Order: sequence, then C-alpha cells, then structure tokens
Amino acid sequence: MDSSTPRRPVLARRPLLVVALLAATWGGFSTLGMPGLSPAAGVPMGIAAGLLWTAVAAAVARPLLRRRAQASSRAPEVAALLAALGAELLFGPGLYTHLTYLTGESYLGLMMSDDPGAAYVYFMVLNPLMEWVIVPAVVLLNWPVARRRALVVAGAAVYFAVRAWTYLYFAPTALSWQDHAGQAPTQAQIDQAQTWLNLDWLRLALDLTVGACFAALALMPRRSGPARSGRDAAPSASTADARALP
Repeated sequence: MDSSTPRRPVLARRPLLVVALLAATWGGFSTLGMPGLSPAAGVPMGIAAGLLWTAVAAAVARPLLRRRAQASSRAPEVAALLAALGAELLFGPGLYTHLTYLTGESYLGLMMSDDPGAAYVYFMVLNPLMEWVIVPAVVLLNWPVARRRALVVAGAAVYFAVRAWTYLYFAPTALSWQDHAGQAPTQAQIDQAQTWLNLDWLRLALDLTVGACFAALALMPRRSGPARSGRDAAPSASTADARALP
C-alpha cells in the first residue's frame, strides 16, 4: 500500500465498534430516571444491555443485508413504514392528552391519581421497540441507498433527540408527580405541569416530523431517473447493495 495514502480513522474502519459505543451509551442513558432503579445500578445494566444488543444485531445484520440486496425485497420500505407508524402512535396519544387535559391542574389530576391508566404500559412497550428494533432496522436497511441517507439521518437524529429530551425532562418530571399520588397538587406543581404541557407541544411536532421523514423515506425511489425492469434492474440493485455488506 502506498505510504502516502491517508489511513481512515479506526472508527471508520470498524463500524461495529461505532455501533457498540452508541448502543452502550444509549443503553446507559435510557436507564436514567427509571423508577425504582438508581443510576449506580441502572447505568451499568443499560451499558451491558447495549453491548448484548450489538452482538445480536451483528448476528442478524448480514442475513438482513443479503435479503435486502435482492431486487424484489421491500424490507427497507416496510421498515420505514413501520417507523412512520410508530412515530404517529406516539403522536396520537400525546395529542389526545392535550385535547382532553387542557390545563396543568387537570393533567395533574390524572398523573397524581392512584391509577393513571394504561399509558405507562403502552409507552413502555412502544418506545423500546422503536429505539432498539424498528429505527435501527430503518438505518441498516436504507443506508446502502445513497439518495436516502439524508432522510435516514434526519429521521433517526430527530427521533433520538426527542427520546433523549424525554429521558432528561419529560419522564422524570411526570414520575415525580406520581410520588405524590393521592395528594392535592401544590401551586408549584400546577405551574410545573403547565410548563410540561407547553413544551410537550414541541415534542409532538417533532414526533410528527419523524413520522413524515420515515414516510417520505418509504416512498422515495431507490434510484433516480426512469425505472428499469426485468433483467436490467436486478443486477444493478444487487450489485450496489452487496457493496454495503460487511
């Protein structure tokens, strides 16, 4: 090899290492504010879960990409549509909350009741499914298509930014109200809940943006120019996607 050729950074040559670092970081971060779990116990557990997820993802990535390389495969579009649906399933209940509980005081009445409803179970199932399965699948399957990468990055970046904001502010604040379940809310708590609701409008707008990005991704053609069919199209798609295989 020519010594004058610049060497790429280690992380660029080891994409699995990048994935492991991101997954471990997100795993530890996502345990912050989890009820009944201290950071000292939760963060190491989250990091271990992220590394375990990386090992599983590495095992399934190659078969997925090989299937993706088939010209007839619609896996990238299906993954993007599932992500768009998931984003709107997050948006819908949030909008319902705002239309039902118009003030901070009325929302606190729900959150500080002895039974706040099934919302916790709903989000505890949907959010991990989106974070660890659906959105990563969208990135993995659509990244080989160069013209889709901008939308992939935009949708995933906004989605995980919203989730980070949720873990840092929305979830801990809402859970703190549950510590006072059955009590009359104070004026400070009412003001806090009103601020929470006001900021949640922005979070809803971002959820809608994520859904729009992934829906547009699913509808975007894999190639620019006139579509080709039959024998001409298949080798082109397979060859291009095969280069993305690790």
